[in-house]
Amino acid sequence: MTNRFALAIRSGGFRAAKGQLDSAVPWSKTHERLSSELHRQEQQEFNGIKSNAQALESKNDPQAIQRAIDELHGFQGRAEDPVLLTNCKEIEKRMNVAYTAAMERNGDKAKSITRAMSPFSSSRSDR
Repeated sequence: MTNRFALAIRSGGFRAAKGQLDSAVPWSKTHERLSSELHRQEQQEFNGIKSNAQALESKNDPQAIQRAIDELHGFQGRAEDPVLLTNCKEIEKRMNVAYTAAMERNGDKAKSITRAMSPFSSSRSDR
């Protein structure tokens, strides 16, 4: 059981690890130790995702923000802790706002570049 539990944690399968933990360990000290390990690993992965999301919130890179959202969704599909899942929803809301803002800013930049380039393209077409 411990090997399957450890393998599930290493692969990020927190729900699978929790299921094995709940169904197989009748000894309280072992259960506490494995439960603590599960929580620690899940929290550690969440902290990394949260840190990455916070760093990208102010960036103007929609693709990077989208990758962070995808990473968050992947974690949500594997996470077991309801508190972390609630926190994921809050991060997701902020990342969606950041993504929308980045897309709007990048759209404005594209329009500015097009306007700046229009005199050059019209003079080229006169040739």
